[in-house]
Amino acid sequence: MLWLSGMTVASAALPVPAQQLAPADYTLDIAAYELEAGPRRKVKTIAYNGQVPGPLLRLKEGRPVTIDVTNQTGDSEVVHFHGLFLPPQVDGAIEEGAPPIPAGGRARYTFIPRPLGFRWYHTHVFAGKDLHKGQ
Repeated sequence: MLWLSGMTVASAALPVPAQQLAPADYTLDIAAYELEAGPRRKVKTIAYNGQVPGPLLRLKEGRPVTIDVTNQTGDSEVVHFHGLFLPPQVDGAIEEGAPPIPAGGRARYTFIPRPLGFRWYHTHVFAGKDLHKGQ
């Protein structure tokens, strides 16, 4: 009986499986992409959900949002939500403390968007070093 009670307590301490989490408001899939910038002019970059720039995300100021991100590139990635006042863990700037999403990994960003306005998101991994990525 004690063994069973110990197992129950131990299982309660385990992380919740992803399938038990509430669905995300948005999903972003980061993957390598070849953008045709003009006739016979192709640029190797990354895309969000197969498009450059990534899809439009409509967020309501003050209403919590959850975004699931999958990194299908061969490098660590983050998504930086430019111009929002966010805690470092979800800001998407590694230099500010956001954890990178490893190659082939996943992350879930949950935050309350503020302030109101038109914003954009982009990678922050290569800031200043790999600007040809285009995002």
